Amino acid sequence: MFNVAQGCRTLMLELYNISQKSRLDEHVLLPEQVSMLLKLDVEDTLSVVDYLEEAGYIKCGRPIGKPYSWVKLSVAGMKLIMDDSAFEKALQRLDPSASESSGHKTSPYSHNIDDVEHIVTTLFNLQGLSESANFPELHAEIKKSLSRVVECLRQEDDRPLKEFLSLLILKGGINTTMVGVKALLAVYGAEV
Repeated sequence: MFNVAQGCRTLMLELYNISQKSRLDEHVLLPEQVSMLLKLDVEDTLSVVDYLEEAGYIKCGRPIGKPYSWVKLSVAGMKLIMDDSAFEKALQRLDPSASESSGHKTSPYSHNIDDVEHIVTTLFNLQGLSESANFPELHAEIKKSLSRVVECLRQEDDRPLKEFLSLLILKGGINTTMVGVKALLAVYGAEV
């Protein structure tokens, strides 16, 4: 069963991350991108999109004949994300089973290492890099390296992380490096 609160958290944080590249009003996600991000069919993403739009946290394009054509973070959504406690409380209303008293905050980036293939592919597609000539090599390298980097980070060894970032910067440039870092955060389970 799909967790709507987790879907809302994931979508809002992704919209926030892409909004940091330049102006807030220039960054939107298309329904297909939302579908890939949430690992749902486009129609199934409506529960998340509708809730966030009704709450005023996102804005949507609503053409006739389609559920929505794009989504972007609203100013209210941006303010909410920037206030960690308010963000958690707003999403907790959607998911009463998540208890603040447990001391464990759920993260949209707490994926199992088995999800690496999907995570890396989705990030390459979202960055528009899946058509580049060196995509297969970099895609394989990121997938291969992530498990080792995460394991070493958990043992407080950052040497493989430095090697991983150097490789990404030298072979793929800034966009590929962003994909690698986002994938690392997703697999590692880091709070963003």
